[in-house]
Amino acid sequence: RSIFFIHVGKTGGTTLRETVLRYGCRLYGSDLARANCYKFLKKHGGESALGKRTRGIFHYQQKHPRTRKQINKMDWMFVVREPIARFMSSYEYINPHNCIQGKKERNMDQKCNRQFQAQNYPGSFASKFFYDCFLTIQEF
Repeated sequence: RSIFFIHVGKTGGTTLRETVLRYGCRLYGSDLARANCYKFLKKHGGESALGKRTRGIFHYQQKHPRTRKQINKMDWMFVVREPIARFMSSYEYINPHNCIQGKKERNMDQKCNRQFQAQNYPGSFASKFFYDCFLTIQEF
């Protein structure tokens, strides 16, 4: 049976996908990115058996494009995390104070945009929440 992986943010899903599943090269948009991914897989033992059975990765907020009949024929996998630890990780992840200018990481531009909005638009959500209410997770 095919496996579909449901990614729930801040639960370790990206790590699972990149280390255990070793799957996802076909999801990259550019030929160069796909080629680099396959090169990495080849260097690290190839795609895992579990990865070969994985037919899709969906973020938990995405609408899944399958019918109930199809869904019943699939196996589903997802990672869970202790709720308080997940909340704290998510808070730190979206906190605009964690913006590192010039650092090229996934979603870093979004963090820096939130920092810019918070500093330059006093009425924004980021400004109200992170500056007026809770600067740090400890204050929260």
